Amino acid sequence: MTNETYLPHVHPALADVALINAQECAAAAGIKQTLWRKLVREGAAPPPVIVGNRKTLWRLRDVHSFLTIWPQQSDNATGRAVVMKRAAKAVAARKCKQGE
Repeated sequence: MTNETYLPHVHPALADVALINAQECAAAAGIKQTLWRKLVREGAAPPPVIVGNRKTLWRLRDVHSFLTIWPQQSDNATGRAVVMKRAAKAVAARKCKQGE
């Protein structure tokens, strides 16, 4: 996955009403679904919109807003840990490619 945040392509006119599932939310954040669900339970991530008996979806607008501020939140230890882990992984991969 690249450094760019993955979000499903949605026409701009529909972005405010589009709904995405946990898998897409986690992919957009670059984390696993279990961590996404943990962030939701802790109240750090936006609350879901429950549709039907067994389907949980989030508003694309809410997820996008969350992802723009999540790494910068000073009180979000989980977010900082994930960002630091990803950064360390990127540094290690770069060193490996350079033969260090």
